[in-house]
Amino acid sequence: MDTPRPSAGHTTAVLLTRLREGDRAAADQLVRRVEPMLRRWAHGRLPANLRDEGDTADLVQLTLMRVFARAELFEARHAGAFYAYLRQTLLNVMRDALRGRRLIPEREGDDALAEVPAAAGSVLEATLGREGAIAFEQALQQLPPHYQALVVMRFEFGMSFPEMAEELGESPDAVRVRLQRAIRKMSDLLGDPDAD
Repeated sequence: MDTPRPSAGHTTAVLLTRLREGDRAAADQLVRRVEPMLRRWAHGRLPANLRDEGDTADLVQLTLMRVFARAELFEARHAGAFYAYLRQTLLNVMRDALRGRRLIPEREGDDALAEVPAAAGSVLEATLGREGAIAFEQALQQLPPHYQALVVMRFEFGMSFPEMAEELGESPDAVRVRLQRAIRKMSDLLGDPDAD
C-alpha cells in the first residue's frame, strides 16, 4: 500500500494544526498517511517471535494512540520533526513490548535504545550486522534533530524526495543536498573512512 502524498495545504504540520483544533478528518488523513510507514518500519525491526501482523498492528495502533493523545503537546521545532517523533514513540512502544516479554532487560539509557533495532533477525541487523545496527542507531541519535528527521523520512519510512520536499516545503534537489549532508555527518559519526 503506497503512502498518500501530501497535497498543498495538507502537509503534516497543517494536519497537526487542524487536529489540535478538533478536526476529525485531519486525524483520519494523518493516520492514513503514517500508518503504512509505521507498519513497514515496525515489521522490519521486530524479532521473529513478534513479527506477525497482529503484533505489528497492535504496536502501531498503540503508537498512534500515544501520539494523538499528546498531539497538543507536540511542538515541531523543525520541518519533519513529526516523523522523528513518530519513530521515537514507536521505538518506545516496541521497547516496552520487548520488556514485557522479557526479551530485553529493564534498564534505561542508550544501551536499551540500541537493543530494539538490533533485535535478532531484524532487517536492519541482517543488512548491517548486529554491531552495525547498534552503531547506526547510536549515530542517528547523535545527529542534529533536523538531520535525524531527514534520515528517518528517507531511509526508515521510505519517503521519496518529492514526498519529503512537499512535506518540508523545499525542492527535491534541496532535500537531496541536505540529506547528503546528513549522511556525511552520520558517516563521520560512524567513523567511515570511505565517507569522503
